[in-house]
Amino acid sequence: MKFQKTKESEKEIQKSMLKYAELFPMHLRLFRRNVGAVKVGGRFVRFSEAGQSDVTGFLSTGKTVEIECKTAKGKMTLEQLCWQETCRRFNCAVYTVRSVEEGRKVIDHLVSQAKINQRKGN
Repeated sequence: MKFQKTKESEKEIQKSMLKYAELFPMHLRLFRRNVGAVKVGGRFVRFSEAGQSDVTGFLSTGKTVEIECKTAKGKMTLEQLCWQETCRRFNCAVYTVRSVEEGRKVIDHLVSQAKINQRKGN
């Protein structure tokens, strides 16, 4: 699939994907994941593990979904690449999206796969 390069921010891509996924509540649930750390008192508290995807969720089939959102020129970190590889080993659906359009295409694909598996009784 070839997608047009855009200047959308990662936040805009994430927000659009999460809103679009709300149209398919019987097949797909997506959530924004906060990754990072904050200083509380005299110590740092970490949210999630470094490299985890921006968006996570699951299909009605039970399959876990991991989606990393990047700008058209955004680069994956080594931690993000390692996280994606780990998720693939555990049979998760793993994607990197670089535009709102690409995010919608991924969601459409995931929903169609969930519907096919539902019809088969899986």
